[in-house]
Amino acid sequence: MSSLVINKMKYFYISRKLKLRFYVYYPSNNNIHKPNHTEDLQLKIIKNTKELIDFSNYYNFSINEVFKQRMDNDSILCVLIKNGDWVSYGWIAYKGNFWISEINWKIKLDTEKKCILYDFFTSEKYRGNHYYSTLLELMYSNFDFNEFYIYCLSSNKPSSKGIERAKFEYLGTYNHYNKKIL
Repeated sequence: MSSLVINKMKYFYISRKLKLRFYVYYPSNNNIHKPNHTEDLQLKIIKNTKELIDFSNYYNFSINEVFKQRMDNDSILCVLIKNGDWVSYGWIAYKGNFWISEINWKIKLDTEKKCILYDFFTSEKYRGNHYYSTLLELMYSNFDFNEFYIYCLSSNKPSSKGIERAKFEYLGTYNHYNKKIL
């Protein structure tokens, strides 16, 4: 059997075992929670490839082809900056189809009032300081969506805590077999 077939079989098996925790934030149900300690923080919103390249050059921020493909698919990159250094980043998808590879699931984003927040990362030197939660709060404070969805692996406790700290409501745990959520 070829290694490509074996890798596809492994992926298929793993995607059926993974569980994701889904959350939602409804700005209309909440008073928008303004994060504390943001006086030395700035949110950079990057909406196209040119802005991405300019940002990368200025902040010494590594980008790859996946970042450029996401820009081509109209995803938005949000980066938290502190004292001239990037701290944390995450993406917003709000158009077309969104693929959740962990559970092999495609979601159609059929309205510009609903979005999915995904693929967050916090620089190691800034971890443990609630910047992930702050970034989430700044994201929903700066965009005009009616529903903000986010997910993480059920085994990723720090992400779950950060999402809950940012006032997202837990919707449930989902896997390949039970995907009804959006």
